[in-house]
Amino acid sequence: MSQANPTLDDVWRLFQETDRRFQETDRLMKESAKETDRRFQETDLLVKRLSKNLGDLGNRLGEFVEHLVAPAVVRLFRGQGIEVHAVYPGVSAKRNGEALEIDLLVVNEGALIAVECKSKLTCEHIDEQLARTRHRRRIRRH
Repeated sequence: MSQANPTLDDVWRLFQETDRRFQETDRLMKESAKETDRRFQETDLLVKRLSKNLGDLGNRLGEFVEHLVAPAVVRLFRGQGIEVHAVYPGVSAKRNGEALEIDLLVVNEGALIAVECKSKLTCEHIDEQLARTRHRRRIRRH
């Protein structure tokens, strides 16, 4: 096609080539969008699996800490002259629609002691424990 005097056929070929390129670009963009969506779904699935695995690991770590703490609690209480007759890990109870969970329940003839196990203690944990203690008293009274 000459620059000075394009013919109708030259213009028509340009339109056809431009249309072909637009269609090819559209096809490539759609393929790219499908691939991006597929990768997003794979990533989402991986994140969900990882979250579940981390949650399971956190639960296992909690159990591990509880099993480490239980003998130490017995030694601590006995060292203070408090006899321990039983230690129950992972106690849960539900009464009147309210539920509670206790990491370790330490029992002797006159008392039940709820022990909360944490691998790292924060002020927020202490506030939560105080709230749970009030909650336990409320459940016990009902």
